[in-house]
Amino acid sequence: MKCGKPIDSFEKEYCSDCERSPHWYEEGRAALLYEKGARRAIDRLKFYNRREYVPFFGRCLEKLAGEYFPRWKPDCLVPVPMHRKKKAERGYDQAALLARELGRRTGGEGYSAYGGSDR
Repeated sequence: MKCGKPIDSFEKEYCSDCERSPHWYEEGRAALLYEKGARRAIDRLKFYNRREYVPFFGRCLEKLAGEYFPRWKPDCLVPVPMHRKKKAERGYDQAALLARELGRRTGGEGYSAYGGSDR
């Protein structure tokens, strides 16, 4: 497994996306599958500024972090930067909000969130 997406067969090592194109990272995981209710909630946070979803997603990420951070030993959390134009249109950066929330939840274990502005 490379990216964290489900694999449709026990005989395969990678999902169809990872088989088609290489990634610049060694390993990734997803806290939720981007489908059904999770997709609607993610879209509401991402496109409609529904920040009340941040604590829920933070809990999901915290659970995932509990499983993988001990092995990965990250020094910090860095959200993928949002394009300036999109950030200006939306008025906030949902990745920064999520990184800050996860950092807050895992900070007692020595991990910190990216300190950039999420407004």
